Amino acid sequence: MGKRFIPFGWLPGHWGLAGKTRERAKIEYDHSGDPYQSEIELAKLDYSGVRLQRKLLQIDRDHGKIDEKSFAYSDAALLEDKVEKEVVVAQLNHHYGDISDAEYEKTVATLRKEPWVSVVKFDIQGDDAKQGEFELDWNEFFIKKLEDAGYVGRSEDEIIQQWFHEVCKNVAMDVYDGVGDFNERADTDEPPLRNNKTKKNKIKPGKWEAE
Repeated sequence: MGKRFIPFGWLPGHWGLAGKTRERAKIEYDHSGDPYQSEIELAKLDYSGVRLQRKLLQIDRDHGKIDEKSFAYSDAALLEDKVEKEVVVAQLNHHYGDISDAEYEKTVATLRKEPWVSVVKFDIQGDDAKQGEFELDWNEFFIKKLEDAGYVGRSEDEIIQQWFHEVCKNVAMDVYDGVGDFNERADTDEPPLRNNKTKKNKIKPGKWEAE
């Protein structure tokens, strides 16, 4: 919308104004018929840098120029800390259903350089409930934690398999301790898990089937 026919400076009520007070009054006068533009110009008067960019986004959202999702992602893009920015984006992706719970947890843990591992899938084989299949996923920092604990392997899958087998053995020993010759067999038997896919030097889900 164009400016008023009567110039702002001609109005006696404005003659005593100075500085920002005068500038604010002029903006409100010039854009009295356009609230959106008035808020834009007032924001430019009051803010600068990132604070101005964030305020302009809020004005666009409040006036229906952008939706809440676009506002949230645009606002996150203004964060200066790279890790914090990527964490917030992951939170938004999860909130809007673009990534699963596991993907979100892994992403945030990896960004923060924290160890993470999870059972992402478990299937029973046929009608036999004792036969099943686990699928694990992890990040590089969990592998580092296992290596620091003394686990060694030619690939991440081998390291994970050693750890998973030991966890399963310890759980079973807690339950069946002293039953028959379980302890002796647990210490000498081969791992009861078979690795179905091994990817060297890559963080990939590991998959094992119970024998």
